[in-house]
Amino acid sequence: MSTRDGFVLAGIRGVFDQPNRFKGMDVPS
Repeated sequence: MSTRDGFVLAGIRGVFDQPNRFKGMDVPS
């Protein structure tokens, strides 16, 4: 696994993590 792959995965994870945080604020679960 190259360093570039790590950054790509981190970026994808961050993109999906941000909306989840906002959803968590709007809808307490």
